[in-house]
Amino acid sequence: MTTIPAAADIGGSSAYAGWDEAWGSLLQLPLNIVVLIVVGTGTLKCRRAIWRRVAARRHERAVRRPA
Repeated sequence: MTTIPAAADIGGSSAYAGWDEAWGSLLQLPLNIVVLIVVGTGTLKCRRAIWRRVAARRHERAVRRPA
């Protein structure tokens, strides 16, 4: 899912007066952007949770290790 084809289709359909197709692409474009934001946010939250666990484990090992 990308935004460039939807944006290009809006321009192309408008140039050839394909208003139904342009309208569909105009609705698809913000949907694509919203989905990209949601998926990106979810991915970053998962990565942050994973790295917090990794850091906690490293800290536990460092604390347990005799000096």
